[in-house]
Amino acid sequence: MAVQVKGKYRDLWAFLSQPLQRRRRIRRASSGSLSPDSLLRLTTALHPQRLELTIADMRQETPFARTFKLVPAAADAGGRLQRLPPFRAGQYLSLEFVVQGTRVSRPYSICCSPTEARQGNFYELTVRRRNEGFVAPYIWEQWRPGTRVLSSGPLGQFGYEPLRDRRDLVFLAGGCGITPFRSIWRELCSGHPEISCTILYGAAGSAQFIFRQELEALAAEHPDRFQVYLVAEQPEPGWKGLRGLLTGERIRELTGNGPDKTFYVCGPPGLYRFLQQELASFDLSPGALRQEPCGETEEVSAQPGYPRELAGSVFTVQVHQGEDTRSIPARASESVLIALERAGLAPPAQCRSGQCGYCRSRILAGRVYVVPGSDGRREADRKFGHFHPCSSYPLTDLEIRVPAHPLALEAEQRASKNL
Repeated sequence: MAVQVKGKYRDLWAFLSQPLQRRRRIRRASSGSLSPDSLLRLTTALHPQRLELTIADMRQETPFARTFKLVPAAADAGGRLQRLPPFRAGQYLSLEFVVQGTRVSRPYSICCSPTEARQGNFYELTVRRRNEGFVAPYIWEQWRPGTRVLSSGPLGQFGYEPLRDRRDLVFLAGGCGITPFRSIWRELCSGHPEISCTILYGAAGSAQFIFRQELEALAAEHPDRFQVYLVAEQPEPGWKGLRGLLTGERIRELTGNGPDKTFYVCGPPGLYRFLQQELASFDLSPGALRQEPCGETEEVSAQPGYPRELAGSVFTVQVHQGEDTRSIPARASESVLIALERAGLAPPAQCRSGQCGYCRSRILAGRVYVVPGSDGRREADRKFGHFHPCSSYPLTDLEIRVPAHPLALEAEQRASKNL
């Protein structure tokens, strides 16, 4: 846009007269409500705060993993199912649950490709059963075709970015960490013929490889683009594949040197700690190593710098939420977010890895331990006492202020209307 200079005084008067002109326009404006903004409608459709989904189908991948197909639960005025928002391969959904009276959230990677989802109007999630878990057993016991599920829209930054990443990709997966990679490789198969991938997938046993048949078919159908290596730590009898761990020596042997490659890592927390040491000798630039947030740390006492003498302690947390104040117990071995969820005071949460900032709260008194590599706070937040409950563990008694969960606010609003 060209700027026309009319003279020093005329330009100064034009600037100073803007408030006067604005007041005149306001007086002449209509008092009626504005029509819905088309850009706002588009933004809401692409990035909804909440999705209501239904389990349409389920299939068993292994004795320990199950894939669920989710479709929209709501229909439009014409009876057609609403369109699900698009996503990028590698993103996840944050699901909301009420388990044993406690409201919790868990992130699960979308394992179908964006193209498949767009054409069929569905998402797919693969859930690995963990007997010691809180939510996974609930999903396995409760989710059946027809079950309603509350979810966020697609979230996350993990995935292939053609402007940033190299054309030679290396996927390092462990356990259920293969799920976002499935979304990525299926999308790459439908395009991007210039991209080649090496997939190194480690599991505790040979019976625990999720999508094993699909991976083997992928390598057989595209031998020039996809190399697949399955590595079993303690394989069952008859296993003829690779044994052991995803060591740096093995990664280098199967993929070559790293400067011309982009590495992606997804799996349990132990895999991240192990590969951090194993990949140190590769001298990768920061942009050449992409890691998916892995959820909450399972054994915080094993983290560097954690005061292990406090591992069995229980502290008191004074929680301010809105106009309410409550005191709750918090174990030193569990995140502040879990303590809040147990007490029914859960703030909104999505990644549960300290990265997204959705559970951002404030410490008024006390100290917490923040897991190294999971501190996604801005420098200003660190300076002024903000923290992420999902990646913070109490080291003393605490006084904190946390936001209320959107569902709790909606319930309060409905209750106030009924009074």
